[in-house]
Amino acid sequence: MFQVEFLKTEEALNIEGVNRVLTEFGNTNSVPKNAGIVAVNLDGKLVSCLVTTPVQLQNRKGKHLQSFTILPEYNTKEGKKAVLQTVEAKVVEDNDFFIVQCQNKENDEFFKENGFSIQTGLRRIQKEIKPNLVAYAEQDTVTASAFQELRESYIKNLVHPYKENYPSFFTELYENNATILKADDGYGVYYKDSEKLIFTELFAKTQKGAMKILQAARNITGCFEAEFYIEARSELFLGEGVIVPYALIKPLNNYFSQSEEYYFNTLLNK
Repeated sequence: MFQVEFLKTEEALNIEGVNRVLTEFGNTNSVPKNAGIVAVNLDGKLVSCLVTTPVQLQNRKGKHLQSFTILPEYNTKEGKKAVLQTVEAKVVEDNDFFIVQCQNKENDEFFKENGFSIQTGLRRIQKEIKPNLVAYAEQDTVTASAFQELRESYIKNLVHPYKENYPSFFTELYENNATILKADDGYGVYYKDSEKLIFTELFAKTQKGAMKILQAARNITGCFEAEFYIEARSELFLGEGVIVPYALIKPLNNYFSQSEEYYFNTLLNK
C-alpha cells in the first residue's frame, strides 16, 4: 500500500531521499518556488516524487503535474498508474482537475489511457516581419496583477496560476529572459533566440494589431524572423501554421466539456 506525503519545496529538498530522487531522475533547479512535492512511499521506501503547482480555471482548482519521477523498478505502466491513482485519491476532494504538459508519444499515451481525455493545443506560425507598419508597444511595463487581468481579458477558459502566485510566475518569466510587450489592442510574450523571435504567447483584437506587436519587437531587437504561438482556433492568421499539442487535462468531476476549448501556456521558451 502506497503512503502519500505532501511537502513544501523547501522542506522536501532537505529530505535526503527526496533530494536524491529529484537530483538523479529530475532537476531540482526547475522546481518552482510555489510548487509542492508529493512523496510516495511503499513500506517506508520512497518510490516516487511528483512536483505539482496549483492552478485554476475560473473558480475551479487544479494541479499542474510538472514532473513525475519514479524509481526504475516501479517505472512500468502498472506502477505509474498505481502511484497516480493513489495521489489522485488524496487530492480529488479539493481539486477539480489535473493538467500535464505534452512531452512525447509514449508519455502522452500513458496519461490519455489514465483519464487525461481533454487535449489543449496551440497554433505555431513562422513569419518574416516586414518593416511596413508604424508600430509601438510598451516594453516590460506590465505588473504581475495587471498581466493576470490582461490575459483573462483575451483568453476564455484560461488555466493559470492562482492570483497570489502570479508574482512568482512573473519572476520566473523574467529570470528566463522573457520580454512582455503591451499595445492598445494586444500583447505578446517573447524571447530572443539568436536572430529569431519566439513569441510564446500572442493575443490581439485584429491581425493588423498582432502584426504591429511583431513589428514593435522587431524594432527593439532587430530580428526579422518570428515564430509565434496563438490559440488553436484563433481567427488570426487563418489557414496558417500547424496545431501542436500542448497539454492534457484530466477532469476529476463533471464540470468539463469535451466540446469546449481550454487554454494553457506556461509561457516559457522550453
